[in-house]
Amino acid sequence: MSDQEDSLEERQELEVQALKGIFDTDFVDLRDKDVWKVKRPPEFNLKLRPNHDSKGKSIMRLSTMSKHNLSCLIINLQENFMKTVPSF
Repeated sequence: MSDQEDSLEERQELEVQALKGIFDTDFVDLRDKDVWKVKRPPEFNLKLRPNHDSKGKSIMRLSTMSKHNLSCLIINLQENFMKTVPSF
């Protein structure tokens, strides 16, 4: 691998680490579920939920959150991500 490819792979993994830090338990790295541990570009699931209701009131309690919508966004990064747009 060239230095540029290594750098691209490192940058992708740093991006994944940043998203893990931001989304915490709402971030799932789908590569962790692979049976064969073959290196591949990042693919992950982000759970997106509101942090307030329509009146602007905070809904950070889990019991209240369950009454609201939850969206799951699966993101597949290409091998040349940072040079191309990810697919959703």
